[in-house]
Amino acid sequence: MISRLQKSLRQVKQKVRGEKSCCASLLDVAGNGPLCSLPTEILLIIAKYLPPSSLAILTLCSKVLRYKLGAKYHKADIRNSMESFAHKYPPIQYFLKIYWTYHQNAWSPSLTPNLPELKMFLYLLARDSKSDIFCFRCERQHSPNKSDWVTPWRPWSWSNCESLDGHYLRYYYGRYFHFERAQLAMQKHRLGISPRKEIKRLTDLSSIPNSSSGMWPDIRTLRSMEAKIISNRLYVKAVRKRIYNMDAPETIYEKIRRRLYICPHLLEVECHVRNIVDGCLVHDGPHGNDDKIDASTLSQCKYCLTEMRLEFMETRKLFTGIRSVIVTTWQDFGNLSHPSNSDWIAHLATEIPYSAVKFPLGSIRKTFESIPPTT
Repeated sequence: MISRLQKSLRQVKQKVRGEKSCCASLLDVAGNGPLCSLPTEILLIIAKYLPPSSLAILTLCSKVLRYKLGAKYHKADIRNSMESFAHKYPPIQYFLKIYWTYHQNAWSPSLTPNLPELKMFLYLLARDSKSDIFCFRCERQHSPNKSDWVTPWRPWSWSNCESLDGHYLRYYYGRYFHFERAQLAMQKHRLGISPRKEIKRLTDLSSIPNSSSGMWPDIRTLRSMEAKIISNRLYVKAVRKRIYNMDAPETIYEKIRRRLYICPHLLEVECHVRNIVDGCLVHDGPHGNDDKIDASTLSQCKYCLTEMRLEFMETRKLFTGIRSVIVTTWQDFGNLSHPSNSDWIAHLATEIPYSAVKFPLGSIRKTFESIPPTT
């Protein structure tokens, strides 16, 4: 006991004199800042009142802190509080999933700082950036321009950071309409910076080909597109037009060629929609019974809550049976907190319900039309 006290006293004297101890412990070598020198009990009390994001960054500051707080991560009270906190912030849930998978293995203070903490740090760092975003796909910080040139033919290329779900939207909204571009627009909006440049790029239709190539059968029907950020949510209005021949043969090829994109659910399968008047059935193309539809009638997809208005106009009196079908859609893509957010995923080729909140019919259009364009 006396020898231990003498050894401890000698180490304290060496620290006071600024001398380097030859038998220093792992903690002595790792760091000697004011926070690191606090007892473990005090650090645990501090960690108890920190949010999960701050706690993750705190462990990056020093090996001492990571060593002392490492055991605290395994306790159920912190884990439960973090997971209950995560449902309010989807990105944190994303990091927690990776974090707890890692900590199923034995934790050692000698290991290199684990990537989940680094990813959380990059995410928090990117939130204050005016030009870069934290990409949830490649898990790095970069400009959304990197996602503009991803091709569906090489989705797993080393230079790609987007999965195939993003390409689905590009077929109908243009090359620059993807999550990363919208993410930066929302990020700048939250920083109080005008996202006008990103919104303009997001709705840029200049890359849509004019040829009759079969690769772009639906995007060439897009006549105009407008996007707005309202109450931290992205709203998009699109107008599409196609010439529809009532007398054309009902072959599979003609049906696909004449189809008019409304939303993924109304394009791929038959889908019942709610109607203000008496309800109607929307097929893969125009309404099955267009006599019940007028310009003031709204319909709504039960999956993604896309609101639509269909109009039928005679093109030329000489050609009976030929009409112009115009569909206007209003869509809410959510707050873009994460690519797996139900608000965003609902507009992809899936039948996952939109969210627990069901917007009344007409509310999305009313919200969009009542706010001037983003400046």
